[in-house]
Amino acid sequence: INVLLLPLYLTCLSPSEYGVYALMTNISVMAHHLAALRIQDAMGPLYFRFDGNPESQYRFLVTLLQATLAMNVVFFSVAILAGPWLFLHLFNDSEIASFYPLGLLAVFIGILSSISGPFLVYLKNARAIGRFASLYTGMVVVNVGAQLLLIVVMERGAQGALEARLAGPALLALMTIFLNFHFLLRPPDWEQLKKALRFSVPMVPFALITWSATFADRLLVEQAFDLSTLGTYSLLLTLVTLITMASTAAYNGIQPFLFEELSHREQRRPERLRRLAKTYFAIPFIAGGLIAALSPALPLITDKEAYSAVTNYMTLGIVVFFLESIAILLRGLLVHALKPAAISASSAIAVGFQFVAYLLLIPLFGIRGALFGTLAAQIILIALFVFLLHLKSGETRVPIMGMISLPILLILLFVLPELLFQLGTIHPILKIFFQFSSTSLPFLWYFLAKKERFVWNSGGKGTI
Repeated sequence: INVLLLPLYLTCLSPSEYGVYALMTNISVMAHHLAALRIQDAMGPLYFRFDGNPESQYRFLVTLLQATLAMNVVFFSVAILAGPWLFLHLFNDSEIASFYPLGLLAVFIGILSSISGPFLVYLKNARAIGRFASLYTGMVVVNVGAQLLLIVVMERGAQGALEARLAGPALLALMTIFLNFHFLLRPPDWEQLKKALRFSVPMVPFALITWSATFADRLLVEQAFDLSTLGTYSLLLTLVTLITMASTAAYNGIQPFLFEELSHREQRRPERLRRLAKTYFAIPFIAGGLIAALSPALPLITDKEAYSAVTNYMTLGIVVFFLESIAILLRGLLVHALKPAAISASSAIAVGFQFVAYLLLIPLFGIRGALFGTLAAQIILIALFVFLLHLKSGETRVPIMGMISLPILLILLFVLPELLFQLGTIHPILKIFFQFSSTSLPFLWYFLAKKERFVWNSGGKGTI
């Protein structure tokens, strides 16, 4: 939605206002992680532990929804008490140092989005694609309408953008409660809840560590520079985060099939896992190629110099998020192996290095310093994930390197035109052409020339 409305933001919000809005959006992500202790993560792998029993699977969903609602009440109470003190000590600018109203809006957005989390994962696992799509489409339509009303018509700036963001999560939360209301009145299954919490609670440190990594750079940019520079950096992240959105969508699409294949411990098919990986990586890499190709047209949308400056950092930003797409897939393999503590420990090591890099590089190099710090942390995280997976899957036929070797090669090919351009040996148009070709043509050839399929059958017997 942020990307869909980007022309609106670039036209109606100043770089400073956009920086504030992006920072508060990041706070809402933290609230989402903490509000229900990431219990929705348990719906992914544990859903398949019920041997295909729909009644038990739905009972598990109801238990997670009941726990989510109860934990949200507790978290909201704590946020009301602790929020003002935290904001006062975190931020320099007086516009955001007060918790009210911007911080409160951000927390409420995170809480509302966590309520529908287990239900949406349940629908994906149950392959109820129609209901999932209708709910998500309704959320997008309501959110966009509210943004247009509050930003364009009422001209409420960053606060209006946050108020409008409440609409979509509120709709999903209300629909989740309405569609399951009768069953929510029943007593929860305490044994199922214990199993879910044993899985999800160790994932909370990972979620917070990951969030801290995405928050620390913005915080240091806000403290070392100004809100306008924060707006430039936030716009860059919004654009390249399209790769993360593509990665997340692609992973959500393959997750049931990936977990199903991984569950067949003795009959795993390495070639099928490699094909699933190619299907997954095609989406974020083609998205990255399109971002590289279209970003030079940004000055046509806005005449604000702080926004147009993001093109100077685009290649480095895209590479960072290409690496993140690799980490997302590897994390999924560890999630299936039920290794949440290992994921959190690896993330803590990578983020610890990232924080040190931020402290050293951001004051000296600004936005580039933040990107180089994130780049180094992603490389460390991937290396740790690969090491853990080799320990876990040495005898279980999971072709880890075979699944990630192609994207690594394509990243190197993507960087080469930028280096040649900086040396003055190729024209900017050629740089764009080669970058787009390096990330898109290999996958298009794989699926078109080889006639492979993006969609495979639910029984797991198709080409992919």
